[in-house]
Amino acid sequence: MCQAIRQPATSPLSEEHRQLVSLVVKAVDVEMIHLLGTAYRQQIVESIFSSATQTVQCVNHYYLLVLIKSGKESKNRVQDKIENNLQHYRPTTAIVLEIETFARWLQDGHSFASQVNQNATLLYNGGGYEFGNAKEVNEEVLRKQNNQCLSVSRQKVQAFLAGADLFTLRKDYKMAAFMLHQAAEQTLLSLFLINTGFSLNTHNLDKLLRYCSMFLPQLLALFPRETEKDKRLFSLLQKAYIDARYQQDFTISYADLVILNEQVSRLKEWLHEIQ
Repeated sequence: MCQAIRQPATSPLSEEHRQLVSLVVKAVDVEMIHLLGTAYRQQIVESIFSSATQTVQCVNHYYLLVLIKSGKESKNRVQDKIENNLQHYRPTTAIVLEIETFARWLQDGHSFASQVNQNATLLYNGGGYEFGNAKEVNEEVLRKQNNQCLSVSRQKVQAFLAGADLFTLRKDYKMAAFMLHQAAEQTLLSLFLINTGFSLNTHNLDKLLRYCSMFLPQLLALFPRETEKDKRLFSLLQKAYIDARYQQDFTISYADLVILNEQVSRLKEWLHEIQ
C-alpha cells in the first residue's frame, strides 16, 4: 500500500507546470498529479519584416493523471472540475483514479500503473506518497490479453457497422446512428486499453477521443469540430447513445448518416492496423 513518507527530491517544476498544479489543487482535493503527455501547436510566421521564416511552438493541451482519495467525490465530477478550471489556462484532459487503486495496481503489475510510475513526470505529491517496489509487468500475459481484446473488438465493431447498414436500409435512421455510436465507442475503448493498459468505463465519445489523442492525435482530425456543421455532426453521434433510443424528438438525416458512417468506418481501420 501507499504510505505517507518523506518525498524524495525532484527536479524543480517550470513556471508553466507550477501554474498548472495551482489551478488543479484549487479546483479539487487531490493527492498526486502526474503529467502523462503534452500536445504542442506549431505556428509558422512569414512577414515582410523578416527574411527568415519563423517557427513558434507552444503548448496546446495537457494530459494528466490525478489521484484522489476514495469516498470524497465521484471521479467524473472531479474530472469535470479540473478540466473546467483549466480551460481558460490550457485545455486539459484528466484521468482521475483513486490513489488506493493505483497503489494496488502497482502491486499487481498493472501495465498502466507501471508505465506511469516509471515514465510520467510527477507534478504534485501532496501527501509525500511513495509506492515502494512495483511488481514487474508480465508481458506475455499482457500480449495475450491484448490479442483477445483485439479479436473480440474487431468482431463487435464489424457487427455494429453491419447493424448500422441494416437499419439505414430500413430507414430507421435513429437506430442506425445508435449503432454507429456503439462502433465508435467500442473502437476507442479498445484502442485505449491496448495502448495504455487502462480499461475505461465511459460512453462519452468526446472524452474517448481526447484520451486516445495521447497516442493517435490524428483521431481529432477525423472528427473535426471547427465549423458549426462539424459540431452538429459530432453532436448527433454523441447524443445517439441515449437520445436515439429514448428521445422522440431526436432526428438524423440520411445525408448525415452517410458522413458519420464514413468517419466511423475509417476509425475502425486503426483497430486493423494493430499487429
